Amino acid sequence: NAQKKTRPAYTDKTLARAIVAGLNPEERKLDLLMPRFDFNNEDTANLIAYLKTLSFERAPGVTDTHIHFATIFEKNIPNNEKRAMLRVFYEFIKTRNTDTRPRTRRAEHAPWNMSWHYESHRVWSFHPWEVSGPKDTWFSKMELQYAREPVFAIIGGMGVGDWTPVHEFCEKYAIPCLFPSTDLPPLTEKDFYSIYFSAGLALEARVLAKFLHKNKKTAIDANIIQIVQDTDRGKLPAKIFREQMKDYGFTAVTDFVIPAQGKPIADQATVNDLANKNNILVYWLDEKTISSSYKKFSNSKSQSYMSAGLIGIRQQLHKTNIKLVGSNYMIYPYVKPDKLEQNIQANFSWLKLRKIPIINEIMQANTLYALKLVNRAMKHISSNFSREYLIEKLEHLVRSIALSTVYPQLSLAPGQRFGSKG
Repeated sequence: NAQKKTRPAYTDKTLARAIVAGLNPEERKLDLLMPRFDFNNEDTANLIAYLKTLSFERAPGVTDTHIHFATIFEKNIPNNEKRAMLRVFYEFIKTRNTDTRPRTRRAEHAPWNMSWHYESHRVWSFHPWEVSGPKDTWFSKMELQYAREPVFAIIGGMGVGDWTPVHEFCEKYAIPCLFPSTDLPPLTEKDFYSIYFSAGLALEARVLAKFLHKNKKTAIDANIIQIVQDTDRGKLPAKIFREQMKDYGFTAVTDFVIPAQGKPIADQATVNDLANKNNILVYWLDEKTISSSYKKFSNSKSQSYMSAGLIGIRQQLHKTNIKLVGSNYMIYPYVKPDKLEQNIQANFSWLKLRKIPIINEIMQANTLYALKLVNRAMKHISSNFSREYLIEKLEHLVRSIALSTVYPQLSLAPGQRFGSKG
């Protein structure tokens, strides 16, 4: 009666030796099928640290039959916008669950040699989470929601203003929060679980600064004046732009602040001064305010630049009341308007086929993109329901599969959490 042979448990030191030299804790050579990795000490330590994060426990939001997803949106988003977004979720998940229904039956009756192939199938369940009130109350409200309805990941979502409470919640609870429609995400790429289409208004500010830097002959002798709405959405890009221009050597950037309520510039003397041909005007104003203020400058000799992101949630140049004339330009973060509809025609067809009204083309296209990408990634991870593995697959799939998007290009990688780089 031979006793089962055991070996000592691996320590960090002996595991590192197994990875690099192929020796077990007793210093016996491992089978040649076990690869040896040419890692330095730092790479080996990083790999071991990663292995320690893995768990045998099932991730929250996953049961034997279902996998749960949520989306988050602010209560003050217009109702027709919310309904339009939620219709995309409900119709996509309904279609996905219907199309994969045969896999459920196969999982129940699969032969032993194919059970692994079907056991990964789960029915998708969807939970819309609405947040309201002061931003500093959002975190506790999401904690209560998560305690009632644990979810595997949060897909999409909508917010006007600072998205930091949602970001911090996702990082604390290690929940993938994937591609929300927000133009004020936290400007960090050190965190892991939150992925965004772009840096929003901050990206627009950086793109404009880079453009003016490349056109120094025009900008070097000009007075650069920012007309800034006194809101978070106005002040943040103004701050980023000013800092970026300072890095490029432009110090003559001044701010002209407009009250948050959007009162137009009434003083004609002020208008004449700002409209001087030696000025470059940068508007960080919402659509209502810019419509009233911009008319005063539309015939001026100064250059002017305005933010597509601030014009409204729809963020579509060809659907606004702003007409670009003379030396007036739009900072536009998407595919150019004349090519936008062609780029996302497949999304329009998908929406029309399901009789979903097209209320907000950008947001609905982004929501559909996020759902398609996550669905593809879930197929790849099979029954390995790891949130970290899901994010790793998303990093690879963004560039490797062809999905219609409103952005010129999207790419992700470890340490990169904004898909569009400008």
